[in-house]
Amino acid sequence: MKTNDTALALVGRQRQGLWQRLQQAAGEEQLEEALICTEQLQQWGVVSEAVQAWTDQQDGAHPCYHVDAWFLRDLIRYLTPGPDEVITYVTGNRLTPRDRVLHRWCPVRHARQSSARAIADRQSCSDVLIEIEQRGLLLEAMAHSHPGRGAAATTPSEIDFNYIRAMEAAGAQVLGIIVTRDGYVRFYTLNQPFTVEMHGNGVTYVDESICRIDLA
Repeated sequence: MKTNDTALALVGRQRQGLWQRLQQAAGEEQLEEALICTEQLQQWGVVSEAVQAWTDQQDGAHPCYHVDAWFLRDLIRYLTPGPDEVITYVTGNRLTPRDRVLHRWCPVRHARQSSARAIADRQSCSDVLIEIEQRGLLLEAMAHSHPGRGAAATTPSEIDFNYIRAMEAAGAQVLGIIVTRDGYVRFYTLNQPFTVEMHGNGVTYVDESICRIDLA
């Protein structure tokens, strides 16, 4: 195991322990303990981000997300069952610190939901993040649907950017994914350079960050 892998594992174990303490404190309504855990998670988030940045620098390349069209087709169908926006977390395997395969979405409950906006339930988000870490994986992306059709309908809102910003502040290097009901998909981050490598058939490229998936 390389030194940077060891550092990431140590940070991951610290954060997993804090997530468990936070969940327990929240369940027992121990507000002070929950606040302490939240502050420590933010601090370890900064450490995690620094270690990840150093790891990426050592590898000399920005993240490359590998996604297959079949997975995206199923993801779009999951996120667009009706008129309301839907949110989900996405995880997968890291073949190397650079190469990340997205292959599983992890549903979260919604606190509020409409055709114009969706807000995930905080406790549900915490539970899902804990399960992802307990299974030895990392949160890789946050995907949600937008109303409207066409590539322009995938444009991230300020709320979308703020959500990614909050996840990064907690130490997660997260890719944003926005989909529409007619098959358009946009990948985005705040400022982190990235590439997406598509696999399989049924993909039409609009530009380097937008594509259209054949839903037939």
